[in-house]
Amino acid sequence: NARSFHPLKPQIMVAEGRGFISLWDLEEGKLLARREVGASAERLAYSPDGTFVAASYRMNGSWGVSVHEASEGTLVTSNVFANFVSALAWHPDGQQIAVTDYSGGVQMMDSRTGKLVTLGRHRAEAATALFSPSGQYLFTGGWERELICWDARTMQRAMTVALDSYIMQFRADGQACALTTLLGLQLHA
Repeated sequence: NARSFHPLKPQIMVAEGRGFISLWDLEEGKLLARREVGASAERLAYSPDGTFVAASYRMNGSWGVSVHEASEGTLVTSNVFANFVSALAWHPDGQQIAVTDYSGGVQMMDSRTGKLVTLGRHRAEAATALFSPSGQYLFTGGWERELICWDARTMQRAMTVALDSYIMQFRADGQACALTTLLGLQLHA
């Protein structure tokens, strides 16, 4: 099931299938809201301030990504992608969403207008996306087991991280990261 924890409140948003998303209070264990979004979400991601949620879903042989107001479920914008959308990651400022797909593509989608900017592509299917805590860099991982670092300001490739990994996590202060590799966990400054 697609799910996303609220960044500030003890809540979780969960895709139920059949085109519904439900919002749950984790402390009380009760349903707060249930909204119809028109398609079964494969991915959900709250904006950094929790006011919006991005969803990816299958639609008529292609894939859609939409942004909704989290409180009411009102559609803000949407876009269509030809391939399976594998990851959604919000920029820390809440203005852009990184979208990766199984063509290897890495794109930035404006969260208010839906406008797309293609950054580039992986040699295999793109699988993960993660912004550095400062928002200066976007890291995407592909099934070729390589991470690409993109400069989020210039929207250009900054470097390739060839450490046999496609999974990365930052420490909250952004001064260190962990990579999952075939040899185990690697920590880097």
